[in-house]
Amino acid sequence: MSQPFELSGQKGAILVVSLIITLVITTMGMGLFYIGNRSVDQIEAHTDRSETLYSAEACVDAAVRWLDAESEGGVPCIDIEPAGEVCHRIGSAALGATNPSMDDWRVAGESSAVRALKFQGRMAKHEYFCEITLTATLAALGPKYIYEIVSSGIGPKQARTNLQVIASITAGGSSDGGNDVGQANEY
Repeated sequence: MSQPFELSGQKGAILVVSLIITLVITTMGMGLFYIGNRSVDQIEAHTDRSETLYSAEACVDAAVRWLDAESEGGVPCIDIEPAGEVCHRIGSAALGATNPSMDDWRVAGESSAVRALKFQGRMAKHEYFCEITLTATLAALGPKYIYEIVSSGIGPKQARTNLQVIASITAGGSSDGGNDVGQANEY
């Protein structure tokens, strides 16, 4: 039995239309996949940038702890010549040390062990370094010693945050902890 000419022409048209629709949907899917991957890359870059702030803050915290410990035996960096030179580096390759990493970072209060482990793994890819400089001595205030802490947090894909913090130590006067952190600038 042969089919009428009209019916076989319709079958061919249906096949052509089906192939065109399949091609269009496949192209749309590939485009959505590409855009989705680009969005993920942008989100990861932004997240890495935010996490470098944590790294830079960790270095500032280490620098403040160093100032506290050193101030027990006297004024830190008072003998550095010429004045205004860097007196202490944390994680400096110039001193033969590697940059401290954030691999010991702990997430406090995270209820999900999986998320805490994932975040800890992300932070292990970050490093930090900072420099401490005695910038001024204000004799009239007790005396008060002003320090500049310049800190950098470095993450994956060249993400970086730089911080500049001003800290002070008051010698001979009453102080609640020895350091007054005054200003932080991200640049």
